[in-house]
Amino acid sequence: MRFYFDEAGNFQLPADRHPVGVVAGVVVADHAHDALEADFAAFVKTLRSDELQNGEPKGSKLDTNSRARLLNLLSRHDGFMFAHATMELDRLREWPATNPALVVSQSLEVVASKLVYESAREQMHAVARAVGNMHHQQLLRLVTWYGCIRSALQYSLSWMADREFAASWWTMRMCIDPVQDPPGTEALAFATLLPGWAATNNEHHPILLQPEIHTETHPFIRTFTVRGEFVYSKMFGDVTYPDSRSCWGIQLADICAQIVFRASKDLHNQQALVLFGALMQLSGHSVIDGAGLVTPVPEHTRPPMSERYEILTRKAPQLGRPALRFARRQAT
Repeated sequence: MRFYFDEAGNFQLPADRHPVGVVAGVVVADHAHDALEADFAAFVKTLRSDELQNGEPKGSKLDTNSRARLLNLLSRHDGFMFAHATMELDRLREWPATNPALVVSQSLEVVASKLVYESAREQMHAVARAVGNMHHQQLLRLVTWYGCIRSALQYSLSWMADREFAASWWTMRMCIDPVQDPPGTEALAFATLLPGWAATNNEHHPILLQPEIHTETHPFIRTFTVRGEFVYSKMFGDVTYPDSRSCWGIQLADICAQIVFRASKDLHNQQALVLFGALMQLSGHSVIDGAGLVTPVPEHTRPPMSERYEILTRKAPQLGRPALRFARRQAT
């Protein structure tokens, strides 16, 4: 199974210019990969020069018509799924502390002390120490990335696990657009934090499997579990940071991230909401979590999520089918 991730927004506080930070992930089953890559390449050839940057399509440059045509293309591929996570940056101004990383680190230490298994406690203590040394921008970015990766994994295991999809789960390959060139501290943070973060979060918010599908003979179970436990070092063992110019999947994730970012940034933009609704029809997000909001603040200390983003949850199921019809009209 192939996973591609990119982001929109700069995750910087105070959130004067970018009220949200978004990470988008696209999941492509192995059997559908080559056909979708070919269709995406054909789509890129139809873009105007001002929608490209050094020959590479950029989500921030595509106009509404081009985004709509792409969504129409994606709706024809059953081996594709979308997931996202959105960090509500402007709400974090209400934090009472001046050092977000320290607040989160201390909260993680409290969580670690309550974990049942010693191995999980040790992993959480290690995560807490690493988080305490992070700059807030790096912390917010990594929390959002993890939220998106977890959602992409959960949704694809739920909706792309049986029939022709099963064989894709012999491998998991994740491609992440590097913020730094070459990838540096964030790549190292992913390598050390991602398995531990996943292991400790799974005690509170487990990744759910379907017993009737994920049997002991299923490729995912045989490859990434041992005695019923996830082997996170293997699940996140094939993570690369390719140049987006040579990775069509990251280019696609970038466009999806911009669709979510524009809808979240301007909740009164009807065109942006329509395209967001269409994209949500290609995702595993439920009606409840349509906005995909995540926060680094533990539940017992976090400020309430802003009600204004509920429009994304309410509108997603309503706008979806009309939005894809809109996409097809725009394409013709």
